[in-house]
Amino acid sequence: MFGRSDLALVIAVVSMSACGGSSTSGDVDPIEAQPPEVVTGRFDVPQSGTARYSGFMNLNLPNGAIRETATGNLSLSVDFSASSDQVTGQARGFSIPSSGSLTGTIFVTAGNLEAEQGNTPPGFEAEISGALRGGSLINSLITGDMVAEFDTTDLSSASGVVFGDVTTTQGIDIFDGSFSVAKQ
Repeated sequence: MFGRSDLALVIAVVSMSACGGSSTSGDVDPIEAQPPEVVTGRFDVPQSGTARYSGFMNLNLPNGAIRETATGNLSLSVDFSASSDQVTGQARGFSIPSSGSLTGTIFVTAGNLEAEQGNTPPGFEAEISGALRGGSLINSLITGDMVAEFDTTDLSSASGVVFGDVTTTQGIDIFDGSFSVAKQ
């Protein structure tokens, strides 16, 4: 078997053989790995004006021992020149497979635009809250967050995730989901 000194000799020989053989100066050029080029400015983000978006929101909500997806219509308003509450809106008209229509509204508030960073497109984060009622989801109070990225360089569509807490008659649980919107 090999001992420590044998292993050290093998490492030294392999390291020296990787240096090449025809250089007479003994200088080794350093390897200069270039970092990948950061692409910025791909998105046309306005500095003023507003835009309206519509689409859908899916919430994976607890329903007894299972989870069901409640799907509703989402409408958002983006104010590109506002200093706060740049993204607001609401989702309503939810329904679930087992019980059909739900009443109530999920409000989108305190939304802030996020600038493009390197290869990450611009997007936004916002808070969501509201109540949904119907079927076994009677009096479901929902609080959480939504996080989105714009899908196209002209900001004509965005998609993202939602997550947070839901309080039902059975206690407090968590939920997640997704959403997608397109400019009207």
